[in-house]
Amino acid sequence: MSSKASDLREKYPNRVPVICTRASKCHLQELKQNQYLVLKETTVGQFALVIRKHLNLQPSESLMIFVKDTLPPCTATLEELDSKFRSEDGIVHIIYGTENVFG
Repeated sequence: MSSKASDLREKYPNRVPVICTRASKCHLQELKQNQYLVLKETTVGQFALVIRKHLNLQPSESLMIFVKDTLPPCTATLEELDSKFRSEDGIVHIIYGTENVFG
């Protein structure tokens, strides 16, 4: 685990460090802010709404969230993602894109 991630986890024990990046073949814009400290009890669906808001997506535009090539359920918490998908650097890496990028 990187020292930055361990410092963040020590300072904010009720939060999960997340880096959110765009899928390589995605037409959506890059996020201006891609590093987040998310409350552990936040669900994937709630986090997706935050990302949608930052991207200014219209209701008709799709947004897919993946963690290590897995589509997590909208009801999964960030704490659950952290326990299953935490990277060696101590951060949960989330990839976002549109449906046709992954299909």
